[in-house]
Amino acid sequence: MNDNDNDFDFDRLLGSADPYVDTALLDLRGADRVLLEEIVTADPQRSPRPQWSPRSWRLPLAGVVATAAVLTAALVVPAWVGSGGDPETTPAAPPASSEPPVVTAPVAYAAAVVEVARSQPRLLIGDPGWKVAHVYGFRADEGTIVFANGERELDMTWYPADGYDGYYEDRLDVSAPTPFSIDGQEGSEFRYSSRDIAVMLRPSGGTFSEIRTGIGGWKDRAEIVAVLRTIRAVSVEEWLAAMPPEIVTPEKASQVVDELLNGVPVPPGLDRAALDDLGTNDRYQLSAQVLEPVVCGWVRELQRAEDTGDATARRTATDALVGARDWPLLAPMDAGGEYADGVRAVADAVAEGAPTLKIREISGCL
Repeated sequence: MNDNDNDFDFDRLLGSADPYVDTALLDLRGADRVLLEEIVTADPQRSPRPQWSPRSWRLPLAGVVATAAVLTAALVVPAWVGSGGDPETTPAAPPASSEPPVVTAPVAYAAAVVEVARSQPRLLIGDPGWKVAHVYGFRADEGTIVFANGERELDMTWYPADGYDGYYEDRLDVSAPTPFSIDGQEGSEFRYSSRDIAVMLRPSGGTFSEIRTGIGGWKDRAEIVAVLRTIRAVSVEEWLAAMPPEIVTPEKASQVVDELLNGVPVPPGLDRAALDDLGTNDRYQLSAQVLEPVVCGWVRELQRAEDTGDATARRTATDALVGARDWPLLAPMDAGGEYADGVRAVADAVAEGAPTLKIREISGCL
């Protein structure tokens, strides 16, 4: 296998997932739904933020496990009203309080959902045509929203404020900082290239935000800056109003994971219960997060069998990985991105007899 065949981009593996409208996952339909049921019953268990590169194509998705309170799989962002006006008139994001109220217009949202919305920056792109393709890692003090408009993408990520100094120091390895403000919030621009920049905003309200271009689609920095200048912080009501009426709740995770695992051999030692605790996702994201421990589980079993001379186990692991091309959950993913192609690349490498070390490198299961 040629190394170039494996030169996938992680952002492309994630892709732009279609809305998850499977009736098995949707309990809420129609704008006439008056009350969204309690979505978050307990704070998800926090885990250290993985140190993965968003520009890596490698298979593991530990960095995008969605411990979300809410996922908007296809959140349509309306054109910003008054985007050409005075930024000073833009409603600022209010500080979080200890007891967030329930927002009642136009739809009543659970208090826990409102609390998350009130605690994070709530930045929206005012330029028409942009929508939210993905939301993951969504909690009060950290998470990512991926905006898309055709081939162009902007990732908005917020982190706990106490991590600002470390992230800032890391970005100094990218370029010298240049002052850059967004809707009155001061920050610094870092240039990865003429078509790939990041803007880190200073901490505010317990978090800080970083906005970065996705790979591909951008012509030059001027085009990027033009879009960045339309970003505004909005009120809780406006941010929640941008959500679609359909919201996938975590309660359905076990049922859907069972569907995804249909026809997929499970490697020894796989923690099936852990797959029910991946948070809230669209189907593409959930499929990818199910695939990662399955593929890596078989790759590790292949390595174990090789190390111990277990010919039977090695044959079983080889058959499982070669057969990955035919796993039923891959085909539906093709419309949403290229993650399935990454799995197929692993299957091809195994079929061609690549060394186990090479297979581990291709899969990222190190």
